[in-house]
Amino acid sequence: MVRRYALVVALTLPLLAMTSAPAGQATPSCAAPDPSRAPAVITGFDGYAAVNLCDYAGPNHYGWSSYRFKATGDVHCELYDGPNSWQYYSSITCWGKLPGVPAGVTQVEVAAGGVASYGQADVKQKETQNGGAPVDPASYRELAPGQKIVVPGAKGSVDENDEVCATAGDGSLTCEIQNPGEAWGQDRKTHGFVLSAQGSRVY
Repeated sequence: MVRRYALVVALTLPLLAMTSAPAGQATPSCAAPDPSRAPAVITGFDGYAAVNLCDYAGPNHYGWSSYRFKATGDVHCELYDGPNSWQYYSSITCWGKLPGVPAGVTQVEVAAGGVASYGQADVKQKETQNGGAPVDPASYRELAPGQKIVVPGAKGSVDENDEVCATAGDGSLTCEIQNPGEAWGQDRKTHGFVLSAQGSRVY
């Protein structure tokens, strides 16, 4: 009986440790690099210094991970990472006081294989995690001018749906999803957006 009880405790404690993060704190979504995961092949951002991805780990969304940062002005962004088995979906979303966008726009988003689009953000929903716990604003780390953040795509040997955001010297932000896959009718083209006080755009 004692041996059976000890086994139950041994199996239960790791689960409690994974599911009992303090309210209001993001669940780290970063771990040791998976050697079987194909490295991201990013083009067009060679002049930027890559940040340590683990420093930007965001809240866990019911088993799906994310990475978050703050950009110039009152702008928050999230790179949404796909499921652990195969990244058939990925997206990048920024919300807040977006520069150079049409009146009323508070969000811009791009998903793999589709042109980015403007919209209106549900800020309350964006600033929460599992169970509705608020995300601590202080947890957002800046993506400074000259830096880029890269989230590798597919978690197997195939490289697809790589995510990248980079801040230029003038504070403008460019985000793209490169090497899109074939799932869900993706058009196999690179799509993204640019946020700039001189005029933002989606493509």
